[in-house]
Amino acid sequence: MSGFIETLVSRHGLLRISNGRPVFGFIHGNWALDNSRPDGRCCGLNNEITLLRDLGCYADFTMPSGSSPTQARTVNTIYWATDDPLRPRSYDYGIAVKPGVPGSGDLLMIPGPFGLRWAGRIVPRMEAGELATYDLPTSYRVERWLDLAPRIGADIFVKLFSHGAQERNSSALLLEGGFDRLFTSLTEGCKRRGYQLHYVSTWEMRQAVDTAVRGAK
Repeated sequence: MSGFIETLVSRHGLLRISNGRPVFGFIHGNWALDNSRPDGRCCGLNNEITLLRDLGCYADFTMPSGSSPTQARTVNTIYWATDDPLRPRSYDYGIAVKPGVPGSGDLLMIPGPFGLRWAGRIVPRMEAGELATYDLPTSYRVERWLDLAPRIGADIFVKLFSHGAQERNSSALLLEGGFDRLFTSLTEGCKRRGYQLHYVSTWEMRQAVDTAVRGAK
């Protein structure tokens, strides 16, 4: 992985340099962070959180994984996970990030909203912040995101995700108005609640977490 990081920096200029070293945000393929799949596939590293820390990962954005058995037991909370290099899924629990309380741990976990939604359904449906052709943005989903998303003091952190390289999803979002509805619904939802809305990169979200911990604006 360190070789790939060097390639991303030297050949493509894709990673940020902070304090003289490359840094990056991380999302694990197949949600198998820290060898968390029961069948052991798609990872195999019980010490992955330690490796990510040592390689320059400033935050993990893998969760939520929804109905997958890899789903963390800690939900809707930004927290510090501490690795047990002899066991898998060390991210299940950690120390919640709070204003005025310096965090400690091996890896900062920034999950997306996770819970249930009921609109138009007799049986509730899982809400995990996915944007897909079969689950497009709606005003109701925006309200659930704002209700469920992690908070630090008065600040709300909404992290969504999409398998955007799949043509069916990219077409629905880019060509068929999915993103337009997303941005419009988010703007209107935040306006109704009196929230200021900001769009940020993963690095900027990490900086916003640090700012919220300091209690700054």
